[in-house]
Amino acid sequence: MPRAAGVRRPRVGVLKNAAAGAQPEVAANFNAALDVLRQFADVDGEVELPEMPFNEAAELIINAECASAFEDLLASGRVRELTALEDRWGGYPGAAVLAQDYLKALRLRGVMTPPLDASFAGYDAVVSPTLDTVSFPIDRPFDKAWPPVEVPKDVRVQPLGGAANLVGLPGVAVPNGFGREGLPTSLLFTGKLNGESGILACAAEYQRRTDWHRKRPPIA
Repeated sequence: MPRAAGVRRPRVGVLKNAAAGAQPEVAANFNAALDVLRQFADVDGEVELPEMPFNEAAELIINAECASAFEDLLASGRVRELTALEDRWGGYPGAAVLAQDYLKALRLRGVMTPPLDASFAGYDAVVSPTLDTVSFPIDRPFDKAWPPVEVPKDVRVQPLGGAANLVGLPGVAVPNGFGREGLPTSLLFTGKLNGESGILACAAEYQRRTDWHRKRPPIA
């Protein structure tokens, strides 16, 4: 990231316990990525999410909105033609979400947005592994692709996906290595509200200093 005299280094936070539930190679690639980030940014703090039901609210809203978006597909019965078995029935529970629960989740979004955004204040980006695993192999269902990683009971793992989706935090993921079966891993940059410029600048500079985005795993 070329800098004119007097231009500050980006400030990058690390999601607390970001790799606690990750496969070993995901954690190793994440730590190696932090070393690259330190070359051009101040990686100087852990970011802890507020203890709020982000995932539950996001799941309810997404399920209801997906059921509405795919209403014609569900009604036609052609959903049974989808390749993944879990997708053949996954849309129906969303169609049963009560309007009052959906509206309550939307109101909770308004309550949860300010404290979550405040957690990201002062950072140009907050980084974490995009997934706890390498990418999913094409020949296995997502929920059976990899065995879960054991997490110590006293460690609080904070999934960022639900929270960021719920309140609309911007994010961008870039490749940062490979792991088991030659499958890729990636690094997620998440920003505060309207913080797209900060995360894109950090992600672009990370890619300028690495070549993971130019590599391809061997195809058997």
